[in-house]
Amino acid sequence: GAALFAFLLAKHGFVEVGQVALSAGWMLPVIVAAHLIPVLADTLSWQALFPPENRPKLSQLIWLRWIREGVNHLLPTARVGGDIVRARIVSWRYAPMPIAAATIIGDLTSGIFTQAAFTLIGLAALIALTGSGSGLLVPIIGGVAIALGLLTGFFLVQRYGLFRLIQILVTKLARSRSWTLLVDNGDQLDDAIRS
Repeated sequence: GAALFAFLLAKHGFVEVGQVALSAGWMLPVIVAAHLIPVLADTLSWQALFPPENRPKLSQLIWLRWIREGVNHLLPTARVGGDIVRARIVSWRYAPMPIAAATIIGDLTSGIFTQAAFTLIGLAALIALTGSGSGLLVPIIGGVAIALGLLTGFFLVQRYGLFRLIQILVTKLARSRSWTLLVDNGDQLDDAIRS
């Protein structure tokens, strides 16, 4: 990531990039600070998902959140690579893989519910403050309703043993137990998600 950043900086010119950054003026620190608030809130909610005996310190989880964001934004990983990386690091340092994966799946699930709520709040604010945007009402509410329906289905499937089912299917398809190394055991991951 750092090498790619340095390459792009050199390609587009250090002076030009510096001038663009300076043109943001006093707003640049405000933008960075505004991003820190949701990162902290997301990290605190993720920390609450860990069992007390496996709960990393807040500073450690913030570091992992930044790694996730760096991988997702700087590498071509379809925005899931960062979560895989943080699951691996959590499993190496703080908690067994089923707990690590369960906390990340719970974090992603709650994040999607939160995003749906913020979308509806934003739509209501747009309509209340501008008096317009009502043309967006039906498509946005429809999209949120579909997303919430899918997410609710995903949540219910998680509660009833999705990962054990996936483990059985993958094992049968691959005819190899080595596929199960990703999550030591599908039952363990399902149990960790339920707890």
